Amino acid sequence: MTRRSYLTLAQIADLSGSELSTEWARRYGAPAPKISPDLLRMGIAYKFQEQRQGALGRSTRKLLARA
Repeated sequence: MTRRSYLTLAQIADLSGSELSTEWARRYGAPAPKISPDLLRMGIAYKFQEQRQGALGRSTRKLLARA
């Protein structure tokens, strides 16, 4: 995979398995877990959204932890 300076959500759908693993490592700073490509895509898309729009607030994280 060539280095992407800007990746869109639409492009995530077109990534191969090895490209997904590389993108996961780039975004999370850790090797990709051994999960399905679809789950890798969802995790990358979540991190993409989190980086663009901000992470969950403290109260939301607490609410989710209680659920």
